[in-house]
Amino acid sequence: MWKPYTIVRDGAGQVEYRYATVCSYWLYGTIALLVAGMLLENPPLYYLAFASIAGYFALVTLPGFKVAAAIKRAAKEGEITMRGSRWSWSKPLTFVVQTTGSETDGVSKE
Repeated sequence: MWKPYTIVRDGAGQVEYRYATVCSYWLYGTIALLVAGMLLENPPLYYLAFASIAGYFALVTLPGFKVAAAIKRAAKEGEITMRGSRWSWSKPLTFVVQTTGSETDGVSKE
């Protein structure tokens, strides 16, 4: 199944997560669609925007909770390196988390 974060490398005391750039474009495209529907007073655009919001929640937000929590926990402890951009296809946003072994529990390596 498609995931918002993928494990690029796992080993040597660190895990490297890559954020799917398409998630950023999907989110802001949905917001633009919703605003366009409101400005044009076009109900089909509303419905499409709300369907997209539901899809984003089901396919990006829910599956990303566990990885986001691991990244947030590592950031609080100062054991994280970030590089890339959430908008770049060639250099996507990447988080390198220093691990003790338990951070990847339940996160698939797809």
